[in-house]
Amino acid sequence: MEVKNAVANIPNAVIMTSSKGTEVSSWYPDKKHSMFTYFFLESVKDLLTRGKDKVTADDFYRLITDENEGIPYYAKRMHGRIQTPQIIGDKSKILIGQ
Repeated sequence: MEVKNAVANIPNAVIMTSSKGTEVSSWYPDKKHSMFTYFFLESVKDLLTRGKDKVTADDFYRLITDENEGIPYYAKRMHGRIQTPQIIGDKSKILIGQ
């Protein structure tokens, strides 16, 4: 049986998830957030601090999935598990800016 995700087919939608469907999403106890929320907010701050006038979904995705500084690294280090955020939709979609 194959389930089609109707939300993924919305033309202007970009969906980011904290992990693959087979993985467990982690908590970041020191930051009092989920790991995904913490890294997403930090990426917003980082990208806006750089003075970018346009921020795409891919800009966020590259930061939160960085193997040395992102969620995959910290989930493995802190919880001993794999956590791989996912993105569905047009990665070039501008999320901040015009």
